[in-house]
Amino acid sequence: MVKSRLITTAIAARILGFSQDYVRRLCLEGEIKASKLGHDWLIYEKDIRNIKRQRKLKEEDDGA
Repeated sequence: MVKSRLITTAIAARILGFSQDYVRRLCLEGEIKASKLGHDWLIYEKDIRNIKRQRKLKEEDDGA
């Protein structure tokens, strides 16, 4: 079983190329599975990597 670490919205935003505010909004709307801790959200890094991979595949399909 592969463990995935929890990351903040700031790190997730850097990985995805989004603003931190946009990542927070996606968490709030349930588009990204996350848990709120204090003022920030914690997200599994593997979930963010999957979102990035899906976006890349979609971009490739749209460009073909």
